[in-house]
Amino acid sequence: MEGNITGQTTDGPRHVEMSVMQHGASALRILRAGQFLAIFLFCYLYVFLRVKSHLIFHVQEPVFYYGWTFFWEYFQVPGGIASYAAAFLGQAFAIEWIGSTVLASIIVGIGLSSQVYVGVVTNQRLYIVTYIPIILLLVLHNRYQYDLAYDLSLLVAIIGATTFARLGPNIRPVFLIIASLCVYWISGGGLVQFCLLVAIHETINRRYFYILPCIAMGIFLPWVAMYTIYPGSLHQAYLNLLPITGSYLNYEAKYGFAAAILYLFLPVITLFNACDPEVTRKMNRRFWSSLNLALILIGTFMIYRTFDANYRTMLEIDHQARQQNWNAVLSLVPDLTAYDALTVYNVQLALCHKGRLAKDLFSYPHLENQPIF
Repeated sequence: MEGNITGQTTDGPRHVEMSVMQHGASALRILRAGQFLAIFLFCYLYVFLRVKSHLIFHVQEPVFYYGWTFFWEYFQVPGGIASYAAAFLGQAFAIEWIGSTVLASIIVGIGLSSQVYVGVVTNQRLYIVTYIPIILLLVLHNRYQYDLAYDLSLLVAIIGATTFARLGPNIRPVFLIIASLCVYWISGGGLVQFCLLVAIHETINRRYFYILPCIAMGIFLPWVAMYTIYPGSLHQAYLNLLPITGSYLNYEAKYGFAAAILYLFLPVITLFNACDPEVTRKMNRRFWSSLNLALILIGTFMIYRTFDANYRTMLEIDHQARQQNWNAVLSLVPDLTAYDALTVYNVQLALCHKGRLAKDLFSYPHLENQPIF
């Protein structure tokens, strides 16, 4: 009797403790899933209601054809596979809800994969690592010209580096060679980010011998490709699909600065967290909650301030003019705060088709001393 009673008093608290831990882990997983669902819904609604994916399609006009010939033109170029996938997915932008889903999924995927990489390398889960890439990507896509291929290139590089970090030490050298070839041919300049993240992982784990091969793959692989099978220039061999230049800048350096932060943030935050992990461990939950809340508020303000609603209105007028929706063109005019020559010509063309040009020409935007459309 005493033995049974002793066994019950010993196993009872242990069973209760394990049950509480399991329920706590389940609640934590549900909370994390809810957080990412909320982030996805925010990105989706922002793209759907404010950016409007059909205007991205209108600006970029991605071309895609089925067949081997079209695919081969992309496949023979480093980074061409990401560009091919971007051209295919870009067709979804013509349908508002599908395009918003595609873009929001890729943006959230980059944020989530960044958090997983930092968690694998430093054994710490920081939500700040998720928020900042998402904020910067929404800022960049506010310009409408930011190519989806840039996003896919970055996503492939981060996923490749995360997979490398999860593998055992004996498999990593072989995986580095194979993954470098695949990442380079899929994402082009994304190889630079991949090799940098892999080198950071090896540095943190004090395997300094493997750092040199990482650097060598990033330096010599594009060089070898250019002198063997790649028909492009040395600049393109190294920097293709890196957002260093492009029409998305529109002569505004702040967007190039945002792209630079996007690519440098993950290596910097990983090194910072690994160099002094006690700093992040000592920070209590209230501090991190306050920091995340402040970051969300600041990021929302940045996204709002970098969006040009008037530019969106001009794009919408041009889109409706191409569709010959002349009533829609004229209905958008009151939303204009400024306009360019193309907008004026679209409005005048709408007036002409509605038979109101002679009567209402000077009641709508017009340019002095300029010809009528």
